[in-house]
Amino acid sequence: MGSSARKEKGVLKSTESALARKWRFEPMVFKEFKPDLILHLAGQTTVVSSILNPREDFEVNALGTFNVLEATRNITPKASLIYASTNAS
Repeated sequence: MGSSARKEKGVLKSTESALARKWRFEPMVFKEFKPDLILHLAGQTTVVSSILNPREDFEVNALGTFNVLEATRNITPKASLIYASTNAS
């Protein structure tokens, strides 16, 4: 997925990026945006997918979150990060 970014004070911007695989994750978007706040809402939520392919589920959810945390720590350490997750049962 591609990304584009512009920083304007008081304006909410959003982007999409593949989070799970580091070679596909685009941490440069953090450098472009220089965000003050990061809303991490990504994740694989399909229960059937998690049963059929638990490794991919782990990579998307756990490794994807790790990649966001690392980009935040390394590029925008003063940014606040909000993580939201769902768990349907």
